[in-house]
Amino acid sequence: MDARPPPPEGPPPSYAFVTRVYRGNMRPVVVVLAVLGGLWSLFAGIGFFRNASYYNQQGAGSLGTISIILGALYMAVALIEAFGIFTGATQRLKAARIFSWLSAVAILLVAGIGIAKIVIHYTMKDTLIDSCTKSVEGGVYVWSGFWGPISSGRIDSITAALWCSRSWSRGSWSEIISFLCTTFLALMFASIAFAYYRQLLDPTSAANVWRRPATARGEEFPSHYAPPFNQPAPPYPSQFPNTAPPYAGYQSNWGPGPQAGPITSKPPGYEAWGYGAGTGETAPEHKDPFLAPGEGGQGSQQQQPQTARP
Repeated sequence: MDARPPPPEGPPPSYAFVTRVYRGNMRPVVVVLAVLGGLWSLFAGIGFFRNASYYNQQGAGSLGTISIILGALYMAVALIEAFGIFTGATQRLKAARIFSWLSAVAILLVAGIGIAKIVIHYTMKDTLIDSCTKSVEGGVYVWSGFWGPISSGRIDSITAALWCSRSWSRGSWSEIISFLCTTFLALMFASIAFAYYRQLLDPTSAANVWRRPATARGEEFPSHYAPPFNQPAPPYPSQFPNTAPPYAGYQSNWGPGPQAGPITSKPPGYEAWGYGAGTGETAPEHKDPFLAPGEGGQGSQQQQPQTARP
């Protein structure tokens, strides 16, 4: 016997922010967020792969290796979001369960990437500033205003080091804010993924409207879709079986009492020829309509036999 609990009904707990949108179908929300998260992680991973070649050219091989690792982690997040798009497109219950747990893995990946970037930013400060200085030194700068360029010149080593130090200082707080924002968004995406999985488990949710018996299409469902929730259930086993005989109909023993008169099928006052009996009216003549005038007798009980005329 299956010991699993029955599927949940109703929205998730009230403390979850997804309760506000649980009444509607969360499939479009899952697809849109998966697309946005996939594009963000894809472009971020490509950027780190490009930084790897840049750091190798500047002689910072350690930063190049770290960039490759971070880029691979971003690509893993992009694959998870791509699977989320597949889940929303197919509405498979098994795929939704896998994606909900993969979204939890994506939280760890995004949070780990953010923490790694903060640690690298502070522990490899000199390496970052040196690689920036080598890249900027000897370049041409142009100060421009509203009416066009004002002045220009080449960047010496002192100016390059000053600019790179300021850039590193600005990156200190931006890395922390980026870590907090991306981790919060990953938590929100995971909550929505679990809420969508709960919707697919709930037969009364908006995500299962097309599976209800009122809108079920029977054999028209493709084989990869989940079956509708209108399958017949086997009889419930019981220690008290129903042994009552089948219903044979109702037989009445009612009859007329001893004081009842004769039973007639005519209403009171009605006689042989209608309600005129007993009022002095004569009984109607029942003649054969096929007899000639003057032939035959009266009444239907003494009808004359018909003869052919010459």
